[in-house]
Amino acid sequence: MAARPDDYRWSSFRGNAGLAPRGWLVPRGDYLRLGRSAPERIAAYGALFRIALDPEDITAIRLHANKSCALGDAGFQALVAAMVSRRAHVVPPGRPRRTAGKWT
Repeated sequence: MAARPDDYRWSSFRGNAGLAPRGWLVPRGDYLRLGRSAPERIAAYGALFRIALDPEDITAIRLHANKSCALGDAGFQALVAAMVSRRAHVVPPGRPRRTAGKWT
Protein backbone atom coordinates (compact mmCIF):
# COMPACT_ATOMS: atom_id res chain seq x y z
CA MET A 1 0.00 0.00 0.00
CA ALA A 2 2.76 2.40 0.96
CA ALA A 3 6.47 2.27 1.69
CA ARG A 4 6.03 4.07 5.03
CA PRO A 5 2.98 4.46 7.29
CA ASP A 6 2.94 8.23 6.89
CA ASP A 7 2.76 7.85 3.10
CA TYR A 8 -0.69 6.24 3.24
CA ARG A 9 -3.35 8.91 3.00
CA TRP A 10 -5.95 7.18 5.18
CA SER A 11 -3.59 6.10 7.95
CA SER A 12 -3.93 7.48 11.47
CA PHE A 13 -0.13 7.32 11.79
CA ARG A 14 0.53 11.01 11.08
CA GLY A 15 -1.90 12.08 13.79
CA ASN A 16 -0.77 9.53 16.38
CA ALA A 17 2.91 10.24 15.70
CA GLY A 18 2.36 14.00 16.08
CA LEU A 19 3.32 14.75 12.48
CA ALA A 20 0.06 16.43 11.48
CA PRO A 21 -3.10 17.35 13.37
CA ARG A 22 -6.04 15.08 12.64
CA GLY A 23 -9.23 16.62 14.00
CA TRP A 24 -11.20 13.51 13.10
CA LEU A 25 -8.86 11.15 14.95
CA VAL A 26 -10.25 9.79 18.23
CA PRO A 27 -7.46 8.34 20.42
CA ARG A 28 -8.13 4.74 21.44
CA GLY A 29 -7.38 3.18 24.81
CA ASP A 30 -4.24 1.36 23.65
CA TYR A 31 -2.82 4.62 22.29
CA LEU A 32 -3.69 6.54 25.46
CA ARG A 33 -1.92 3.90 27.58
CA LEU A 34 1.38 4.57 25.75
CA GLY A 35 2.10 7.54 28.02
CA ARG A 36 0.72 10.02 30.52
CA SER A 37 1.11 13.03 28.27
CA ALA A 38 0.76 13.69 24.55
CA PRO A 39 4.56 13.99 24.06
CA GLU A 40 5.12 10.65 25.86
CA ARG A 41 2.46 8.93 23.72
CA ILE A 42 3.86 10.41 20.51
CA ALA A 43 7.39 9.22 21.36
CA ALA A 44 6.23 5.72 22.35
CA TYR A 45 4.03 5.38 19.27
CA GLY A 46 6.83 6.45 16.94
CA ALA A 47 9.19 3.93 18.57
CA LEU A 48 6.79 1.11 17.62
CA PHE A 49 7.47 1.84 13.96
CA ARG A 50 11.24 1.93 14.19
CA ILE A 51 11.43 -1.82 14.74
CA ALA A 52 11.94 -3.74 11.49
CA LEU A 53 9.87 -6.88 11.09
CA ASP A 54 11.53 -10.10 10.02
CA PRO A 55 10.71 -10.89 6.35
CA GLU A 56 9.49 -14.37 7.37
CA ASP A 57 7.06 -12.80 9.85
CA ILE A 58 5.75 -10.45 7.16
CA THR A 59 5.21 -13.40 4.81
CA ALA A 60 3.34 -15.33 7.51
CA ILE A 61 1.16 -12.31 8.37
CA ARG A 62 0.27 -11.76 4.72
CA LEU A 63 -0.48 -15.46 4.10
CA HIS A 64 -2.78 -15.76 7.10
CA ALA A 65 -4.49 -12.41 6.46
CA ASN A 66 -5.10 -13.22 2.79
CA LYS A 67 -6.62 -16.58 3.71
CA SER A 68 -8.60 -15.18 6.68
CA CYS A 69 -6.84 -17.59 9.03
CA ALA A 70 -5.54 -17.20 12.57
CA LEU A 71 -1.79 -16.73 12.93
CA GLY A 72 -0.52 -18.67 15.92
CA ASP A 73 0.19 -22.15 17.17
CA ALA A 74 -2.16 -25.10 16.63
CA GLY A 75 -3.82 -24.62 20.02
CA PHE A 76 -4.62 -20.98 19.29
CA GLN A 77 -5.93 -21.86 15.85
CA ALA A 78 -8.16 -24.58 17.34
CA LEU A 79 -9.53 -22.08 19.88
CA VAL A 80 -10.30 -19.56 17.12
CA ALA A 81 -11.87 -22.29 14.96
CA ALA A 82 -14.17 -23.30 17.82
CA MET A 83 -15.16 -19.67 18.43
CA VAL A 84 -16.01 -18.91 14.80
CA SER A 85 -17.25 -22.40 13.84
CA ARG A 86 -14.95 -22.72 10.84
CA ARG A 87 -11.40 -23.67 9.93
CA ALA A 88 -8.80 -21.18 11.21
CA HIS A 89 -5.58 -22.69 9.83
CA VAL A 90 -4.00 -22.44 6.39
CA VAL A 91 -4.71 -25.45 4.20
CA PRO A 92 -2.11 -26.36 1.58
CA PRO A 93 -3.27 -25.84 -2.01
CA GLY A 94 -4.56 -28.78 -4.04
CA ARG A 95 -6.37 -31.95 -3.16
CA PRO A 96 -5.18 -34.25 -0.40
CA ARG A 97 -3.17 -37.24 -1.61
CA ARG A 98 -4.96 -40.53 -1.82
CA THR A 99 -3.14 -43.44 -0.25
CA ALA A 100 -4.30 -46.98 0.52
CA GLY A 101 -7.87 -46.31 -0.60
CA LYS A 102 -8.49 -43.19 1.49
CA TRP A 103 -7.61 -39.49 1.51
CA THR A 104 -4.90 -38.30 3.85
